[in-house]
Amino acid sequence: MKPVSQTIVSQTNGDCMQAAIASLFECELEEVPKFIELKPSWFKPFREFLLSKGYDYEGMLFSNATLKEHMSSKIVDLKGINGLFYASVCSPKYNPEGIDGNTMHAVIIDKNFNVVWDPNPNYRVEGLKYPNSDNGYNGIMNVYIIEPKEDIL
Repeated sequence: MKPVSQTIVSQTNGDCMQAAIASLFECELEEVPKFIELKPSWFKPFREFLLSKGYDYEGMLFSNATLKEHMSSKIVDLKGINGLFYASVCSPKYNPEGIDGNTMHAVIIDKNFNVVWDPNPNYRVEGLKYPNSDNGYNGIMNVYIIEPKEDIL
């Protein structure tokens, strides 16, 4: 992973997703589509970018109560991108109440649900707890399943 910081911090127009994906694929920020500018049609360019890198999107794991067991058992079988995963947390600044569906923030995690990179420089402080950090997954609300193409059945 190559740490790439977001350049736009905003409740509605931030580029944390672009920076997180650039970090995972060790690209420059400018090499990744500006997903925030593509909403609501961001998914097709997202998938096309993954395919261009030899990966594909296989779905998402959620941390809600009914899927907690599935989430932790499923991630151990995944490769991710060099063992790391793109995930979402509730934004500490714009969604401190931790309401799923409100403003989310992109981070990079490992298989143990530890945030290993946060593209927002304001959130890289020791002891930062994301909203819902008591959910057993350090506040991780969902994990995008991005796997190498050759491993996809």
